[in-house]
Amino acid sequence: NKVLALVEKYNLSDKVIFKGKKFGDDLINEYQNADCFIITSDYDNFPNVVLEAMACGLPVVGTKVGGIPAQVTHNHNGLLVESRN
Repeated sequence: NKVLALVEKYNLSDKVIFKGKKFGDDLINEYQNADCFIITSDYDNFPNVVLEAMACGLPVVGTKVGGIPAQVTHNHNGLLVESRN
């Protein structure tokens, strides 16, 4: 896994935690305990996870693809970055 390799390469194991799939109350709990929500899609029409994260008060970092820019206003409720950047 490329992401796991990067975490190890840059010695970030104590900062990055992979939680796996979460559903229902477990998912809401994860949103509420997070500092931010990051979505790295190459394309996504209008991802509900962005709205769910925002509903839990999280700032969102997302890619400028699909419907994400319609949900995230750069420097207002999150940050937008170029895809694959």
